[in-house]
Amino acid sequence: MCDPKKDLENILKVGVIGLGRMGMLHLMNCLQIDDVKVVAVAERLKKLLREAQSAGVNRFYKDYHDLLGHSSDMDAVAISLPNFLHFESIQLALEAGLNVFMENPLANAVEECRACLVERSGGKFGGHSVRFIE
Repeated sequence: MCDPKKDLENILKVGVIGLGRMGMLHLMNCLQIDDVKVVAVAERLKKLLREAQSAGVNRFYKDYHDLLGHSSDMDAVAISLPNFLHFESIQLALEAGLNVFMENPLANAVEECRACLVERSGGKFGGHSVRFIE
């Protein structure tokens, strides 16, 4: 017999930050996985927020700081922001107790990469790059 409460415990609740080409791809992929629920998105462009709404997401933020400030019901975030925002967004997500999936590069400088809070936060961190695949 199906136990809805137990089923909800096994679902990974995700926020998606940035809905450009890669962010929208992450959103659509998450929506296709049975054990993943996209609970919120952050994007400054209204057109892209409407696309996320059409896809079934119902919580929206125009600023990723606001999403991270309201992340108590999330397990993880997929971040697809411009490179210069990577370092700050990773730190804020990890400080919020979230696991992070980040598009490469990790940050703009080696020093920023070393300063990331991944080990201190206890969060899981992953990334993906197809920049050098032919």
